[in-house]
Amino acid sequence: MVSAEAAPLHAGEQDQDLQQQMTALGQAARDAAADLALADPETKKRALRAAAAAIRARAAEIAAANA
Repeated sequence: MVSAEAAPLHAGEQDQDLQQQMTALGQAARDAAADLALADPETKKRALRAAAAAIRARAAEIAAANA
């Protein structure tokens, strides 16, 4: 996320920054998927419920960011 105080980036820098963020996000997702694959069903259920609760808690913020 870019803060209001951040110096403006040129288009190429923005593309590179976004690419780095997406690469890191993808790696984190793969790591989490590997951990989740080894988890017992109850742990998986708790993780899914926690993720759903986090999404619901930030629903307005998520909707505003995607408007």
